[in-house]
Amino acid sequence: MIASGKWDYVVLQDIYYVEAAAFQPYARQFHTLIKESGSNTVLFGTASILSDYPKGFERQHSLHFAMGKELGVPIVDASYAYIKYFGDKPSTERLETLFAKDRAHPGLWGSYLYS
Repeated sequence: MIASGKWDYVVLQDIYYVEAAAFQPYARQFHTLIKESGSNTVLFGTASILSDYPKGFERQHSLHFAMGKELGVPIVDASYAYIKYFGDKPSTERLETLFAKDRAHPGLWGSYLYS
């Protein structure tokens, strides 16, 4: 579908627990294909799960920031947005405001922040 070249942008999204070894080579390969098709790459980094705060969020942000810089593409970084919203020492109540009851997926306000 990407090779059809009928896209202005192709958004690459990972999963919250992605590590560099599983992310970087595929982001590069997809970006090459996207460029060759005449489209533009956007990296979308999801927020991590609540139980992995703050390290998982920082890992997600670092991976996407570095890859966006390397490839010269924009990033949409939910992890960083969540970190900014939480502040330096967030209460449990504040942390939970962005998540659904499962504490893994974005809730109403988390989805709003994604957008």
